[in-house]
Amino acid sequence: MDTREAINGWKEHTLALSTRLDNAIRGLSQARLNQPPANGDWSPAQVAEHVVMANRPYLDIMSKALNEASRDSAIAPIKFTFFGRALMKVAGPDGNAPAPKMLQPRKGEISSEIFDELRDQLTRLHTLLEKSDGVNLSTVRVSNPFFGLIRMNLADCYGIFTQHTERHVRQIEERVR
Repeated sequence: MDTREAINGWKEHTLALSTRLDNAIRGLSQARLNQPPANGDWSPAQVAEHVVMANRPYLDIMSKALNEASRDSAIAPIKFTFFGRALMKVAGPDGNAPAPKMLQPRKGEISSEIFDELRDQLTRLHTLLEKSDGVNLSTVRVSNPFFGLIRMNLADCYGIFTQHTERHVRQIEERVR
């Protein structure tokens, strides 16, 4: 897959995630959004808060890296790093990695505005993807926002962000049924 194909795929996926999120929570009360499942897992609002906390630093490093990236017209293949592929696998839809303590949501009631923030993050990601045209995402290097010594690339960041958000939008959909 080349850069342009990947960007277009991520843009479509981001729009779909936003639509699915809206459909899942439409008309639900704050009490319902804060109701945890019977098995004691996180409530839909807690899931959203976790995703927002995880996405925030990725958006910041992606924005900074894009502002500094050089652009050319070449369409390069997407190449994920070893760490990027591993993180997409464990944090993605089929992953089962537990959330680090620093990314665990609070226990009390969470305002339904957390879903607005998640929607805003998806919109910001879409904007960053549009700005990525002409950038070889596999060569723009960044430090992982949580493990600073680990280097990755912008392709990793986009993949991790979308896969992790997919995992948790699915959870929100399941928990509001």
